[in-house]
Amino acid sequence: VLFRSFDTCVEQLRPLSISVVDSYLEVLTRRNHFSQQDVVNAMQLIEESTPALNKSPLTYLYLIEMHVRMGKDPKALWNEMCKRPEAEGLLGKFSENPKDRLGALETLEGGSEHASSSSAPPLEPLFAASKLLLHNVVPHSRDAAFAFSVASMAFATGKVDKQAMADLFSVWSANDEVSPEQCLWLLLQLELRCVYEQAPMMHLVQKTHLAQLLLRCAKSGDASTAERVLSLAERHLTPKTSDLLALMLWCYTQAEQIEKAFDTVELMARKGFLNNADPFKRYVVEGIGYTMDRHFLMSLADSLSSKELVDKAYYHMEARYKRGQSVSVHSLDVIVLACSKIGDEARAAETLQSYHSLGTQVRTTSYNCLLLAAAGKRKVSFHRTVFEAMIKEGIQPNSFTFKLLIRQSVLNENIVEAIEFLEMVPTFGARTEVEFIFPILERAGRAGDLDTVFRMCKYALDSDVGIDSVVLGHVIKNLREHGCDTSTIQEMVPLHDQLRSRSKSARKRVRHEVPASNAQSITVE
Repeated sequence: VLFRSFDTCVEQLRPLSISVVDSYLEVLTRRNHFSQQDVVNAMQLIEESTPALNKSPLTYLYLIEMHVRMGKDPKALWNEMCKRPEAEGLLGKFSENPKDRLGALETLEGGSEHASSSSAPPLEPLFAASKLLLHNVVPHSRDAAFAFSVASMAFATGKVDKQAMADLFSVWSANDEVSPEQCLWLLLQLELRCVYEQAPMMHLVQKTHLAQLLLRCAKSGDASTAERVLSLAERHLTPKTSDLLALMLWCYTQAEQIEKAFDTVELMARKGFLNNADPFKRYVVEGIGYTMDRHFLMSLADSLSSKELVDKAYYHMEARYKRGQSVSVHSLDVIVLACSKIGDEARAAETLQSYHSLGTQVRTTSYNCLLLAAAGKRKVSFHRTVFEAMIKEGIQPNSFTFKLLIRQSVLNENIVEAIEFLEMVPTFGARTEVEFIFPILERAGRAGDLDTVFRMCKYALDSDVGIDSVVLGHVIKNLREHGCDTSTIQEMVPLHDQLRSRSKSARKRVRHEVPASNAQSITVE
């Protein structure tokens, strides 16, 4: 009824002006309920009027509002109004078929696939339209270009609420479609608004969102943006936590900025964030629950992939020491680890000997980094030399030390030496782990060494370590291929299964249930 009344007025108001259509659309927006057909008819009237009518910013405001209320995507309207490259028109020419007219809104959602070109200049959107999209459409849109266009226009034409800007940043920081530079731009806009209103900024921005943004910078190697984000947080008295500095260090590593990366390591060392750091374990960014594939110190060592880069890092630390700046053992451990990874054990050992001249003390992790240089079948005695030097220096080996030693001994096919290292584990206060026994057990199984297999199974039970039945099954299969009697090993499989259970009573019971007949059936040398 409303459109029929409007259609009657139109016939009396020829030639039609856009202000008349705007008045009709305003009436529709003021109603609690309106028909989709009324909107389609009004838009068709604009397209088919003679002379042609150019939509005004007010027209687009009403159309965008009705699209939002109907749950339709208003992105094509915005694109046409701003003349973005992907939008040339909206409706095109429709036939007289009513079904084609009802399909107008679907054409709007689809963009300009069937749209006709328009020579009208781009319009400056009203702030009300930008604000409407900013609150209702942009937070849920995956189109980064559209979201950035709306946000930039809203900030340029009016005053946006601080909380709305903070909410938008929380969405953008986790949206991979929005670039880190655009997220930084939004942060700077929020900072200007807070400074203008003399309001604290970091009450609106959470550290988790900053960490998410730094994580995206690290993955893309965008150290410049990450530096500006961290400096912005520092301007507003946000403390540099271990998570933020770890992500910043990762950014420098990805961007191959070696000096800044090692300076960040020194900063983390001074703050005490690296006291319990283990470069051989994965690092978890606790603030956002993200687990790195490698520790950030290991990533830094991997980035030193040549002797030139290793020397560059070492000379940088030497220059820091000469300037009176701190040089931590963590940075030097990274250099030793890098030397070991490129297979230069001489350079690694030389770096280890220079610790005292740079004002640091060698520790267990330092020797573990050096032990990695011993990996390889041709290096028969280097690992034992490092171990003896470690004991002579008074450094206590840990579990990872013995894991490297046993693995290298097995690789050299020296099972006697591997068992010797295994039996040393309790004497240094370390706990026997199943990873120590696996290499010896599997190597003995492939060689058909029944005595050593039984000895390792018995040693594991005595050390409160259960071996998986699948592993024992493979070992038994290999022994059978050598013609060995595996009945004694098979009787120990249930005991290992019980020991692997979480029941404390089962663990206590298993220790005393190794049959004496099994121990007597094989003479263990």
